[in-house]
Amino acid sequence: MFGQPPASDETPETNLQWRNLLVVGAVVCVCGLGLALIYRFSPGVFLKGGFSLTTTLGKAGKRPAGASQNHFYLAPLIMNGRDVDTSAFMRLTLTLELERPDVADDVQPRLAAIENIVIVTAASQDSTVLRSVEGKARLRDELTGKINALLPNGGVRAVYFADFLIR
Repeated sequence: MFGQPPASDETPETNLQWRNLLVVGAVVCVCGLGLALIYRFSPGVFLKGGFSLTTTLGKAGKRPAGASQNHFYLAPLIMNGRDVDTSAFMRLTLTLELERPDVADDVQPRLAAIENIVIVTAASQDSTVLRSVEGKARLRDELTGKINALLPNGGVRAVYFADFLIR
């Protein structure tokens, strides 16, 4: 009770310290659980690699790979940036607009070479240049020319960035 002296090794100060320690531990656990729930059920931008403009079909990650009408969808590509002093990386998801549907038959067997062209070309660019609209347009035009040079009869009208992230 209140009027009784504390036990031999317990003082009011140690009881208060233990109580404060328990309160701090409970607050940390509740905050950690809250952040875990937010991370798990967030729509994809909170704590998941930054913000990016994604114009995929359906949910992110459910984008069809391969040809569809006059478009060819490439899988997302992740590469290191040219900036040596930073740990920057890029994630690109491309859509090739084809002049004719039969161009997809030329693209499919050369997919590894096309992905290599995209990685080497994009990784050789300075990230500060690629952050600008002009830098992205220049990269898009350069990729269109290089991919057309790889195909026997050309056939890629344009390259579009469905996802472009520099982090």
